[in-house]
Amino acid sequence: MVFRGWKLDKKGEEVVMPEVVLIILTIIFFGVLLIFIAKAASSSLFYEEVYAKKIGLSIEAAKPGTILEFNISKPYIISKENKFEESFRDKFFYFDNEENSVTIKLASEGGYKFKLMSLKSVSNPVVNIDELNKKYVLVLSVGK
Repeated sequence: MVFRGWKLDKKGEEVVMPEVVLIILTIIFFGVLLIFIAKAASSSLFYEEVYAKKIGLSIEAAKPGTILEFNISKPYIISKENKFEESFRDKFFYFDNEENSVTIKLASEGGYKFKLMSLKSVSNPVVNIDELNKKYVLVLSVGK
């Protein structure tokens, strides 16, 4: 067998193939690692988790009929950095009443889901964005 002008016997071929496979797997591994680091560097992973837990625990502690307001200035700024601001109003906060979970999303991909322990419900979640006064607020009503 000829390999780039060199003659290899069976023994040489057995040595080359595992090395090529190892190099390809190493490139794939470091590629995935770099993608994760880039996402973590944008801090969206961290803030998705922080706000999902903060909102989820606040819902857990609230009595039925309580209206909660959250300052979401930092998540809005991060969503702008991730070019997610157009979808921010609709996709930032999602509460699944069947699973009792809060999902926070600051980028087009991903998101963080936090499951509640109690059987609370959330109604009328509204994201108010006031660019003029730089006020960004999530308002929601807690039910039973």
